[in-house]
Amino acid sequence: MKIFDDLKFDAHRMSPAKHAILFFPNGYGVSVVGGAYGLYGDGVNDFEVAIVRGTDEEYAICDDTGIIDGVLGYQSIDEVSGLMIKIQKL
Repeated sequence: MKIFDDLKFDAHRMSPAKHAILFFPNGYGVSVVGGAYGLYGDGVNDFEVAIVRGTDEEYAICDDTGIIDGVLGYQSIDEVSGLMIKIQKL
């Protein structure tokens, strides 16, 4: 199972935030951001998380999993890992 430590953060394409996206074999992925005004996480201790579908280049938030409705803010590293495990079990 992939966890937070498997995320590779880069600069977000539309803000100074840091962003990681990781897709799983089941077709779902996780988008994790933080560290910029307007986001629900500082990018160090907590993060904003969304479940996505698509590709690294083009993806959309997925609200049909029953895990997250939209985005979930202020998630600790351990909470992000827990969400990632749930997503991989879909």
